[in-house]
Amino acid sequence: RMRAILTKQDLQTSRAVLVEEEDACSQPENYFKTDSTGSRTMTLVNSSTLSNGVVVLTEHIPHARGVGLSVLVGASPQDEPGDRPGLAHLCEHALFLGTRTRSEQQISGLIDSAGGQLGGFTARDYTCFHATISGEYVTYAVDLLGDLLSSPHHTQERLQTEIEIIGHEIDSHEDEADTWLDSQLKRIMWPRDTLGRSIIGSRESLERISGEDVQSFFDCFYKPDRIIVAAAGQIDHDDFVEQTNDSFWPLDGQSPNRIESPANCVGGVIVEHRDQRASLLTLMIPTPVYSDADRYALHI
Repeated sequence: RMRAILTKQDLQTSRAVLVEEEDACSQPENYFKTDSTGSRTMTLVNSSTLSNGVVVLTEHIPHARGVGLSVLVGASPQDEPGDRPGLAHLCEHALFLGTRTRSEQQISGLIDSAGGQLGGFTARDYTCFHATISGEYVTYAVDLLGDLLSSPHHTQERLQTEIEIIGHEIDSHEDEADTWLDSQLKRIMWPRDTLGRSIIGSRESLERISGEDVQSFFDCFYKPDRIIVAAAGQIDHDDFVEQTNDSFWPLDGQSPNRIESPANCVGGVIVEHRDQRASLLTLMIPTPVYSDADRYALHI
């Protein structure tokens, strides 16, 4: 039986530690370290920080055939102007439209030729870009991710096409009862907080977003002090740090401080009648924060 513990120090150093409470009979002995008190710990993640502030995390998984890469950026709907909902999500889409050295077709072609996958998503408090690829192509994938974040480039015409694509995404979300219900529950749970704001925005808010808004969001929030690059698989930490430094060194500067305050949960009831056979019922309640040990009991 294992119990995960995330302390304040672990958060600062981006390290996760598993504390063994009983015999780990199936774990290799060299996975564990014994401290002066006799406690045995297993370090899952190696951490380094580049000179520009980018944090690099790796987990070596000897039996893995491929490598998973993720770039987490602390840019999200929480950083959007109040009249521009959907800007962070549009920026995530725009990053795949090309760079100053690669076209949109070259970006997808590089990953396809290596038999890998490339994607991204926008959450309520961060944006993630990820790739899955064979170990021998890691250097190329890291170089591509670094290029996407450090030198994005797109035309206003292509950006407008992407806005139309997101508009269709908005329409489909409204048609899907479960997706619509989830977004509406968050809206009434946090009516005065950015957590309650729609990630993809609305057609009206997207029409107010210009190419200058997108570039300004990149320039302001896609800064190295908000970026974590992570890899898991058959990966050597020192080699990966060097590869990441070679690809992300153009990023510099610091982002503005994000003013964070406790979210005020309000709650309420939503009922909508739809012409469909199935009925959906969703309940949303406040729970412990991610770093609270009680969240494990809640899962059970």
